[in-house]
Amino acid sequence: MAVKHHLIELNKLFEKPATCNDLTRVTQSPDDRAWLDQFFARVHLVNSIHSTLHPSSADSSPRSYNSTLVEEEMNCKLIEDFSMYTTDPYCIEDLWGNNMQHKSLSLCTDIPSYASAYSPSSTVTSSTTSFNPHAAPFSPHAAPFSPHAAPFNPHAAPFVPNHPSPPPLDPSSFPNEHSELPWFPYFWAGVSSKDQATQLANATALVDSAAWDSESLAALSQHFCWKGAEASEDGVGAVAAFAQAVHGQISEHYGDWYANCLTQHIREIVVGHFKGCWKSIRCLELPNSLALEDHPEAINHLNPPTPEYLASALSLTTFIGALFATGLLPRSTIHHCLSILVADLSAIEHIHATHLLVLHATAKLWRGKDVNKAIKDFVTSFTQRASCVAESAEEASVMGARWTKGEIRAWIKEIADMINKWQVTRRVQQDDSNLDFVVGDRLNSFGLQMARRR
Repeated sequence: MAVKHHLIELNKLFEKPATCNDLTRVTQSPDDRAWLDQFFARVHLVNSIHSTLHPSSADSSPRSYNSTLVEEEMNCKLIEDFSMYTTDPYCIEDLWGNNMQHKSLSLCTDIPSYASAYSPSSTVTSSTTSFNPHAAPFSPHAAPFSPHAAPFNPHAAPFVPNHPSPPPLDPSSFPNEHSELPWFPYFWAGVSSKDQATQLANATALVDSAAWDSESLAALSQHFCWKGAEASEDGVGAVAAFAQAVHGQISEHYGDWYANCLTQHIREIVVGHFKGCWKSIRCLELPNSLALEDHPEAINHLNPPTPEYLASALSLTTFIGALFATGLLPRSTIHHCLSILVADLSAIEHIHATHLLVLHATAKLWRGKDVNKAIKDFVTSFTQRASCVAESAEEASVMGARWTKGEIRAWIKEIADMINKWQVTRRVQQDDSNLDFVVGDRLNSFGLQMARRR
């Protein structure tokens, strides 16, 4: 402000009218007059900015485009008035903020000589703004996360959506022979017969009775799953055989895409129900506990099933093994189901399910390179976990059935011996379709006979 005062006084000195007592005025050159005009233009700019930012001022100035004197004046003002803000530490940042606002204003191409009306969005702070010395310090919060602003990671794993698992098996909800679906009568007749010719005729009629698409094939797959979980152990083979016949007819009449669509739906549905019956998700926060949110009907000691539910779960396990034996499920699916049973093996019912799955999958379950090593690894893992169940034989069954250590160990040995016989070095040349050795194992199975009686 002192600089401004001196400039105004200097301006008055130059503009004072001449008198007889004055000294003879020196004639000014054009360059001097141009310099003075530019000098006074800057002085007028100061008055213009001051009148704009301080409406109470009576000064007014024309528009200007130069910002040099504005910055110099504000710097002087900061030095002179700095002491008045030292008592309030929260005003320093705002003071510099006002300086930046003045600077941004001076860079505008059109500055009015009058005070602008108040606007909520205005960036100019009035000089009458009062500061609260008791205000709490401002703590800026991080901006909310926006998915679009996240950097792209080229090394991220591919996104695989998790589809919800099918609802747990409910034997009371299984369909009966009365249904409004046009193909259902042929379906019911086919799964109820063990005659190959009868099944083929009903499979042909079933395929011809409707126009098939992915949705209708999914409904058909669900009915196969229901019937497979409902049938007895002897009737599961007939359901799997009829599913194979239907698959062949769809492939012949509609093509491989529709046939593969059927097998895909069957695989997703049966594996989803299988997980709902046997897979207990372990809680990461409590390693010794079981979290049942994902599969609330999983069979374990914390959630003992009803006899009907356990029978359906065992029938479904048998059905999965039979589907693999007929070629409708890949080998990887059966190994995945076995890994679920072995990982959660904590009861005699898990041993029972493992026996049924391996038995009905037959020796085709292990093929390819290093088959003997794969068999040995599975037998070792299975026997180690199953032996822990035998050590607590009194509490081995989730249903409360009484077992002795000797009985459980005999059943474990029976399963291990059956699988070990499938090693290549011991295997007699045999056709995969010849299941006499499986039938013999089934008839002489000590464990399955004991399980049926209990």
